[in-house]
Amino acid sequence: MTSTSLIVARIFALGITLAGSLALSPLSAQGQKKSSASSPTILGNPAPVDYRELRHKAETLEDLSCNGRDRGLHQPTSVADFFGGQVKDIRIVRFDPRSKFVTDEERRTSVKTVWQGEFQTASCFINWDEEASWSIEAVAEFYDGRQSELITDGSHVALQDHDGKSWFFRLLPAAQ
Repeated sequence: MTSTSLIVARIFALGITLAGSLALSPLSAQGQKKSSASSPTILGNPAPVDYRELRHKAETLEDLSCNGRDRGLHQPTSVADFFGGQVKDIRIVRFDPRSKFVTDEERRTSVKTVWQGEFQTASCFINWDEEASWSIEAVAEFYDGRQSELITDGSHVALQDHDGKSWFFRLLPAAQ
């Protein structure tokens, strides 16, 4: 092999290596964006309830003494990471039977999707104009024994974090 051929072969190999690294970079970034929190078991034998009761439950979580402060996050954050603490399981306790989540599996899938969903701004009160169709109420149980509420319609979320603070937000991309 001539020295010119050897140089061309090395440049070609370097180009292939560089192209492979660039192709893997987006995959690595996606992996980093995923929640660091483990996925809890989602359980449920929920009781059917009128949507007005779920709306009332969500509204009771509002903290009107918080002076309307929003919490802006530097980047989109998953519900799992925002919750704080390690959640052992999430139990679906009540649901609106007239909602779009008809079966137990649809309700579990919705809660799992919310758990993995991301948002960028949270408030201590309901700060959106549109009506939320609260349809699922769940209780998250932490490994340390604490329990917190989670109420959702699949895109609007009301929850209490590990410390008992109430938060309201809309999942991306709906909140954009």
